[in-house]
Parts: sequence; structure tokens; C-alpha cells
Amino acid sequence: MNPIKAIIKSISEEIKTKSNGKQFLVCTVEFTEGKFAGKTFFAQRTLGENKSAISVGQSINCMPTIVTDAQGVERPFFEISTGTTVTDANEILALLKG
Repeated sequence: MNPIKAIIKSISEEIKTKSNGKQFLVCTVEFTEGKFAGKTFFAQRTLGENKSAISVGQSINCMPTIVTDAQGVERPFFEISTGTTVTDANEILALLKG
């Protein structure tokens, strides 16, 4: 799935823990493009030493993901990415070699 541009509207102060042990923050984001434009949803920002800080008002990319839980129910969620999204292999190679 392709990333969707959004703006961070709020960031929870509560740090939560994923099933894999990684910590994350829950944020509210407003999407600015595509079929989600103008809609507000929750998104998560995984924390870690290599992750940049996020702030309210910041433009970000949200990576849509669908997981199937233990009961077989599909659960959608959005992961916040602050980096530049590259979807073309040639562009990735150019950036690595440049």
C-alpha cells in the first residue's frame, strides 16, 4: 500500500507497548490527499533511538497496514513515517549511489 500524506493534529503523552515489545505513541492525524483527504484518524508512531521526534502540525506520511488478529479479524492501522517515501527501485538506487 502507498503512503498517504497527513498532518499531525495531536500526540498522546501515554507511551504504549506493541506485542513485539516496541513502544509507540498514538496520534491523531488529518489526511491531506486521496480518498482520505479531510478525514481524521488515529495513527501510531513507533519510538526508538533512530526515530526523529514528531510534533503537532508536522506534515508526515502514514503507511496503511492491515493485520489479522488472533481471532482472524482484519484490523487496519496507520504507521507514521517522517522520512521521504521512495516507491521506485530506480529512485532508491540513485539515492544510495548518489
